[in-house]
Amino acid sequence: MSNDKKPTDFPSPVKILMVASLASSLRNFRGNLILEMINRGHEVHVAAPNLFKDNANTEWLEKAGAIAHNIYLSRASLSPFNELRTIVSLLKIMLKVRPGLFFGYTIKPVIWGLIVSSWCKIPQRVGLISGLGYTFSYKKNKIFKLISYISQMLYRTAIRRSTLVFFQNPDDLNVFRDLGIISPVQNVALINGSGVDLNFFPEKPMPPLPLRCLFIGRLLEDKGVREYAETAKVLGESYADVHFTLVGGLNERPGSISAQEINSWVSDGNLRWEGELDDVRTAITDSHLLVLPSYREGTPRAVLEAMSMGRPVIVTDVPGCRETVIDGYNGFKVPVRDVAAIVRSIEKFIHTPDNLMKMGKAGRNLAIRKYDVHKVNKVMVSKMKL
Repeated sequence: MSNDKKPTDFPSPVKILMVASLASSLRNFRGNLILEMINRGHEVHVAAPNLFKDNANTEWLEKAGAIAHNIYLSRASLSPFNELRTIVSLLKIMLKVRPGLFFGYTIKPVIWGLIVSSWCKIPQRVGLISGLGYTFSYKKNKIFKLISYISQMLYRTAIRRSTLVFFQNPDDLNVFRDLGIISPVQNVALINGSGVDLNFFPEKPMPPLPLRCLFIGRLLEDKGVREYAETAKVLGESYADVHFTLVGGLNERPGSISAQEINSWVSDGNLRWEGELDDVRTAITDSHLLVLPSYREGTPRAVLEAMSMGRPVIVTDVPGCRETVIDGYNGFKVPVRDVAAIVRSIEKFIHTPDNLMKMGKAGRNLAIRKYDVHKVNKVMVSKMKL
C-alpha cells in the first residue's frame, strides 16, 4: 500500500485493539484498514470469537503484522449469562493488551466494547455503526419489541462513553439522534461504507446474453430474499431465458430463510442457489446485474463490489442502499417490498441491453470517486488521529 506520507510523518504509534463479532470480517471487511494502521506504525491487536479456527484468516492477519486474540462472543444469543461471559472476556483482553485505542464494529462489540473500554479508561473509544440490524427492524412480536428497547438503552449507555462514532449512512445517524442515543455534543463522523478494494474487484467485461441476475447477501427476510425469489418467478413466466442466482449462507437469527424454502424455489426452476462463497468475484463476473431488495443496510458491501466490477445494480430506496445508486445512472432504485417495481427495472435491461454496459461503467466510475477503500480508510484514520 502506498501513502503520501512517510511513516515518520505520522503521529506517535498507538496500540490498537479491534474487536469483531465474526472472525472472517477482520480480513474481508477491515483488512485494508488494519494494513493502513500497521503501515502507519501502530501496533494492531484484533479479537473475535473462534478466531483461530479459521487458519487462512489467522495466517493472513499475522502475516499482515496484526496480533490475534480469541474472545467469547455469541452473535445470536440473547442469554444474560452469555453476555456476562462476553463482558468478562473483553475485560480480560483489554487488561492484557492495555490499548490506547479501542475500535469495535457490529452491535455487541460496539455496546460491550465501548462500555468495558470506558471501565478500563482506554483513552480513545471508537465505535462503527455498520447497520442497525434486526433489533431495530424485526419487531414482529412483543419479545422482539422488548429486545429493541433494551438494545436502544444499551446503545445509549455505550455511545455516551465513546470518543468517536462512525456511521455509514446519514439515515442511521438520524435514527440514533431521534431516539436520543446520540447526544448533541457527541463526536460523530459519516463515512462511505467500508469501501471497496478497486484492484481486488477489477472491472470485468459483460458475459454474453441472455440476462443473468445475481443476489449476494445473508439469507434473511429483511434482505429482500423472498422479493428476489418472487421476481424470478414472475419474470420466468415471460422470459424463460433470464437466469437468477442466489448467493448466501443460512442463518440462525430471527427472520432467517430456511433451506426448505430456498430448495422449493430451486425445485420450481426459478433460480439457482450457490450457497455461501468465500470469493464472490466469479459470481459477479458471470452476471450482468446485481439485485438487492433489502429493507435496510449500513452500506451494502455486495453492491460496492458489483459496482467496482462494472455491474449495474437494482436496490431498494432505503437507508444504506439509496446512497449507492443514482437512479438511471448506475442502476435503479425501487420501493421496498415492491416486486412489480423490481420486475419493471429488470425488464428495462432486457429491452435495452446496451444499458448494462453503460450503467456498469458508470457504477465503476462512482466506486472510484466515492467508495475506494483507501480513501475511506484515510478519512477514518484521520478522524481517529492515527
